Amino acid sequence: MNVSAATYVIRVKQPRTSTYFNLSNVQGFDFYVFLRDFVQERSAPHTDLGAKTVLRTEKLTSNVKLRTIEGIFESGVFGYETEGRNAKTHKKSYTRTVDDAEMMPFFYMAQVPANSERALLLIQRFGVFGVFSAFSRLLQEKFKEVFPDL
Repeated sequence: MNVSAATYVIRVKQPRTSTYFNLSNVQGFDFYVFLRDFVQERSAPHTDLGAKTVLRTEKLTSNVKLRTIEGIFESGVFGYETEGRNAKTHKKSYTRTVDDAEMMPFFYMAQVPANSERALLLIQRFGVFGVFSAFSRLLQEKFKEVFPDL
């Protein structure tokens, strides 16, 4: 399987302007702390019934001095039944139900440099499988909850 990493830039635009916040001070909050706490909250699995996905933080390590966050997300899709078969013997190994999600691990790393308008996010992919869509959707929802005026 093709394993790769996708890199993203995170910025927070100031309302009604073409400028971006210094991420060390987004309306008095440090975005590094916001992002770290958000990822830590994902240790409880989040199920998106519309997208039929499950996302959780399996591992989180943060370094305040370097302003980095890294670890493992687990994600899977559900909503269909299928049989699992052993690739060598071709015998049925298990039956997957519509409520089962096969969780796959995805490495992630974020750095939010002090006094910068940009944070970097790196997320692992396995071929067509990734977690960016689920992660970014949840991050945007949380951001709007904490910063409703932005």
